[in-house]
Order: sequence, then C-alpha cells, then structure tokens
Amino acid sequence: MEGGRTVIATPENRRAFVELMRTQLNLVAPKPKEVAMTALDFHDMLVLLLDDFPLDLIIEASDFAPRVVDAACHHLIGQPAPDRGGIASALANGEVLFSMHDLQRMVEFRLVYGEVLEAVGRYYQGRAESCRYELVKSLRSKLSAGIRACGPSEGAWQRLLCGPTGSILTCKLETLTYVEAATATVGKDHGS
Repeated sequence: MEGGRTVIATPENRRAFVELMRTQLNLVAPKPKEVAMTALDFHDMLVLLLDDFPLDLIIEASDFAPRVVDAACHHLIGQPAPDRGGIASALANGEVLFSMHDLQRMVEFRLVYGEVLEAVGRYYQGRAESCRYELVKSLRSKLSAGIRACGPSEGAWQRLLCGPTGSILTCKLETLTYVEAATATVGKDHGS
C-alpha cells in the first residue's frame, strides 16, 4: 500500500498522479466521452498505473458521475464504435455504466479535492438542499487554510455561487442538493 499512500500524501502528489492518469488513459481511449465502462473496469485500468489504487475512491466518485443510458452514443472499452447491442446488453444485465470521461473527471476531483467533498458532506448532514450563497459562505469559512490552498479555484467557487445562469443576483434564491453541490465545484481547471 506504500504507492497509494505516497500518491495521496500531498496535494502536489495527487495532482501529479492526475496528470499521469490523464496522459496514460488518453492513450487507451482518445475519445473518453464515447467510452462506457463500469467503476470496476476503471479501477482495473488504474491499478496498471498504481497497483494499490483504492477501489473505494472510485466507488465514492461514481456516486457523482452521471450514468450512461444512451446506447447510441457510447461503446464499451475495446470496441471501436458505438454499439447499441453491447451497451444495451450490459444495461439489461444490471451493470451500471458511466462515460469514461465523466467517471475519470469525478475520480480526479475526489482524489485532489477529497477534503472539499467531505466538507460538503458534513454541511449537508440533515439537509436535503441549501441555497448557493449559504453553502459557499459556510464552506469558505469552515475550510482550513491548508485545505483552501488545495481547494477549488476562485473560478470554481464563482461557478458554485452563481450557478448555471452566471448571476450572483440569484445565488440566495437557487437551491442545490448535495450531489448538485459536489458536482458544481468540478470545473475545467480542477486538476491544474
């Protein structure tokens, strides 16, 4: 378990592993938005990079990744093109499929910003939803300086605060569920 501990030891190590993961997985699937896979498939690929990569981290991340339901847009890993039969068969067998892109994005976020997700989880204990303004205000005040240093960028905080409309005027009116809050902080710049 030494390798896994080293990877998660510091924010810098986590980000370095994310860069390695991006590079290597891009070689396997240059178009990850078209690839459908299970969380276990994704884990099988990551253990080739780090033999003790924690499965529980992928399972936690998969709770926030959207499920693949459209067989026309995806193909299973190893297949060259969309395959309605393969995807439909996997879904009929009860497999939970994710877009490789979405699952990878959430695994990266969970790896780099685990403390932020834990803080969001604590904030939502006993709550079904919260307004954007109160959530951001609480998270920013409760996160320690060390976590803030490796937390979301200012742009990610603004996206969380302003929502899809981009308007700060609606942040006290719009509410978010726990899953919406956790995924809203995932931005284009989360691993950089």
